[in-house]
Amino acid sequence: MNTKHTPGPWKVYEDERPIVTIWDEKDESTDDLAFMNYDLPQEQVQSNAKLIAAAPDLLAAIDSLLKEAGQAIGKRDVKKHYHFMVAEEAAKRAIAAATS
Repeated sequence: MNTKHTPGPWKVYEDERPIVTIWDEKDESTDDLAFMNYDLPQEQVQSNAKLIAAAPDLLAAIDSLLKEAGQAIGKRDVKKHYHFMVAEEAAKRAIAAATS
């Protein structure tokens, strides 16, 4: 998968407020990636930060899952695998939205 985003891992650090931070394990440096909307309830702010921080891992996982599932099923009987095919197309759209 060809991506333009900053590679992970991304982590959530909290001082007074949650901040999504990119942690570069190679040189142990950090860069702030996103600051949350603090007008929201604290639980929602923390949940949003965790979801954003998980984005690189989620993207890689869905890409890997699509490749493996496609190889495992091969040519599909539309009637037999309709629900998988619908999910596969939704996954492809999500990847396209994240990488375009």
